[in-house]
Amino acid sequence: MPLMQPFASDWDRPASQDSEQWNWLAVEIAEIRRCAEAGDQAHDRLALLLDHLVEVIIGREVNAQLAFQIPDSTIEEMWKFRDSGGQLDGQLSQLIDQHVGPDRRAKMDNHLDQKTKFLRQRGVLTDHERDVLDRLHEYRNAAYHRDTLEPDLIADLVLAYRVLADELLSRHKPIAWVMASSDPAPIVTPHQLRGRLAEGVDIDLTSMARRFHDHAAKRVQAVSTAVATAQQLLGSKSSGETAVAPRMTTWRVC
Repeated sequence: MPLMQPFASDWDRPASQDSEQWNWLAVEIAEIRRCAEAGDQAHDRLALLLDHLVEVIIGREVNAQLAFQIPDSTIEEMWKFRDSGGQLDGQLSQLIDQHVGPDRRAKMDNHLDQKTKFLRQRGVLTDHERDVLDRLHEYRNAAYHRDTLEPDLIADLVLAYRVLADELLSRHKPIAWVMASSDPAPIVTPHQLRGRLAEGVDIDLTSMARRFHDHAAKRVQAVSTAVATAQQLLGSKSSGETAVAPRMTTWRVC
């Protein structure tokens, strides 16, 4: 079997076994918990730092999955050999067909939905988890970039996001990490982070689901009301134009 991708000269993924890499997440988790437990909307908004944490975890999971690929250069040689009429066994042909090349990797680097799509295909995420992650990412973007907070939902969303992020972190299996270092900074291993986000969290799923349902019902009602208002305005405008038209026609005839 050829070398795995991380040992190839054309590997383009960042290393995640540096000791600081996991310290970053430890600090981030501590800040998320501090904000989420403050109990007000301003701090809940800051707790949406969860979105960044999840993107980092998802990105590292993608890289861990890609690390077991055959190097791009070897795949290219095999692809040329097969296209020139050479015979490869079924397993090697499958490796060629399933290989994630640099173009797709670049798309995954830039778009969370491409990462979650890949992990769903690899069986790392379920359809439901992928859908929730993408929707929470959209909510965070709206909250941060368009100042749309959804105040009656944010506390529940942060709570749900904490639980899901903790689950993803617990399932993540990095290919390597630092166990000891001459650096005086404390070493944090991936295993030490498991459970920290959801520690002390108590979720009443029935009540949360009811609040989400009520919020959705309000949104639907608001849209329905807006549509009805627009139809009334359009109807009034059409009636006014119809009433004016005969006078304009009469004036022109005269």
